[in-house]
Amino acid sequence: DIMVSAYYHFLFHNESNLPYGVEKRRRHLNFKDFDDIRSNLPRFIEYLFQEFPKSGWSTRFNWAQFVDSWWGKPAAIVRYEDLLNDTAATLGTVLFQLTGKEFALQRLAEVAEKFSFARMTGRKPGEEKKNTFARKGIAGDWRNHFSQSAKETFLHFGGKQLIKLGYEVDNQWAAGE
Repeated sequence: DIMVSAYYHFLFHNESNLPYGVEKRRRHLNFKDFDDIRSNLPRFIEYLFQEFPKSGWSTRFNWAQFVDSWWGKPAAIVRYEDLLNDTAATLGTVLFQLTGKEFALQRLAEVAEKFSFARMTGRKPGEEKKNTFARKGIAGDWRNHFSQSAKETFLHFGGKQLIKLGYEVDNQWAAGE
């Protein structure tokens, strides 16, 4: 999902990215049709892992290196899927890991509602708006965009980390369309 989100964030203007950065990346990648994410994704994945200008969280890392840099260290690992499934409980777990304190589930539910996708965007999760930072608000959308070539490219660069993070148990996810 992060590859699809990054594609839209880095190659389409939205309220939280810098227009010159979008244009610079578009010139560099020079895709015939930027809306054709399925065809472009393999090259974009390669770009993110090998060529992406280092800035922000990626100052020293690509995604796989970022995952590896935190693995085994005392850090709260938060999965987007868990936040979507039960935001309050996931938030409570993370806060406990970070502070050692327990927080009232009711209060966590209030915070979750206040900052929910629907409340922040005025859209239901799954209702897509391409030119906004909060594009779709669902997990698993990568399946709608990854061709076999995109799967193989991601497997090459980040397959080990998918297994390490528990998203996959082996490389079978990349076998066949």
